[in-house]
Formats: sequence, C-alpha cells, structure tokens
Amino acid sequence: MAKSKEELLFEARKLVYGNASELHRYFLSWRHQLFAGYLAVLAALAIAFNWAYNLQHHPRAWIGIVSIMAIALSVLFWLLEFRNRQLYRSSQNIARNLEQQMGVAQEELQIKNGGVYDELIRTTDRFLNHSSIMNMFFMCTIIFLILLTLATLFILK
Repeated sequence: MAKSKEELLFEARKLVYGNASELHRYFLSWRHQLFAGYLAVLAALAIAFNWAYNLQHHPRAWIGIVSIMAIALSVLFWLLEFRNRQLYRSSQNIARNLEQQMGVAQEELQIKNGGVYDELIRTTDRFLNHSSIMNMFFMCTIIFLILLTLATLFILK
C-alpha cells in the first residue's frame, strides 16, 4: 500500500531531524576542538614569549612580533568560535522546528514544553551559558595579552 502524503512528509521530517541532530553534535565537537587547539597555540606562544624575553639582542622587537601573533590568533579563534556557534544554533533551531511540526509527544519524553531541542533552547540562560563564557574568556585573554605586552615592553625600555 502506498504511503500518504502526510506519512511521506513525516518520514522526511524524521530524516532531516536526524541530520540536524547529527550536525548539532558535530559542531559542538568542533567547539571543543577549537578550544583545545587555542589552548595549545597559547602554550606555544607563551614559550615563544619567554624565548623573546630572554634574548640578548632586540628582545623588544621579538616580543612585539610574538604579541601581535598572539592577539591576532586570539581574534581568529574567537571568530571561528563565533561562526561555529552560529552553525550549531542553526542546527538546534531546525531540530526544534521539526519537533514542533512532528508533534513530539511530550509525555513520552517526560518534558513539559516540547521536544529535546525545544527544552534545550528554552532553558538556556541568556547571560550565563557556554557562549557567554567563551566570549568572556577570549575578551579577557586578549586584554591580558595587550597589558602583558605593554608592561613587558615598558620594563625592557
């Protein structure tokens, strides 16, 4: 027996929902990998900064170069985090919309207001969430790098 238009549409929505959920997890894993990579880059730049500080000839120039690289790479990683955030939020919104369209049974999932993604989006604190914490981390790191650079260059004269 042939499936009705509604059944075909429901099957298509389930397929897209599965893809959106998979993409959501994929982009979240990218967030973790970006953060780990950024910490590794910061560690390498700290070693380079120490090397430049201990140079006998032209330490100020090398400290300036390392500092500019550190600030530029911090901004780059922050932009990558921001773009990745847009992508996983897009996946969340697509999945939430599909949950609503498919009429996800609230009783089966024991969730009061809808599906998993609806609950995730609805209960996320607007100001204290991973994205805000990452923004604060990058902002503080960049400010620290600028102050460290200025203090070090001032000390070396």
